[in-house]
Amino acid sequence: MTIRINSLAALALLAGLGTIGCTTSDGTVGFSGGSSPTTTPPPGLGTVVPRSAAGALVFSSNGSLQRVDRNGRNLQVLTSGSTDIDPFFHPRGLNLVFSRSIEGGAKRHIFSMAPDGSNPTDLTPDLAGDAFSPYYAWDGSFILFAVRTAPGDQRIFLMQPDGSGRRQLTSGGFDGHPAASGDGTFVVFQRATGGGQSKICRL
Repeated sequence: MTIRINSLAALALLAGLGTIGCTTSDGTVGFSGGSSPTTTPPPGLGTVVPRSAAGALVFSSNGSLQRVDRNGRNLQVLTSGSTDIDPFFHPRGLNLVFSRSIEGGAKRHIFSMAPDGSNPTDLTPDLAGDAFSPYYAWDGSFILFAVRTAPGDQRIFLMQPDGSGRRQLTSGGFDGHPAASGDGTFVVFQRATGGGQSKICRL
């Protein structure tokens, strides 16, 4: 049965089922209840590229976020004086989300701001842990992100675009780089397996 994740509530329901699958060496997907997949994926997890929307690219350079047209012109510095990383545009270019170091580097939170760098807003002010890798859903209805709660313990969460409705999706591993499928049927993420190895998992 295929489950289409077309709302925050539906994705939260899917998370409650505790079903996770990880890619195997032959490209198939094995599933397990809970959050302890045992399959082994092929090495290599792809390449991180600048995030784009509305004809522009946004990227992090030396702790600042910068925006440039797709043709490489009109470079604009959006933030400075911070350690901002992992920018991601809203699918319609309405704003962007990113990870920012706060309190002198003691914490990392997920922020949003306008495409021109104005109105930065902390979406996770009460978060316990460091937040990374925010990812807008294909329709902008929710944000996926990773939270490191302790050394060796990092989990995937979701929240609504205003920071409300936060839900934990995974546990018991070191999970990061979440993404939602373009057709809204599943979420994928990277799970560390030890020895410098990782695998791609799906829920």
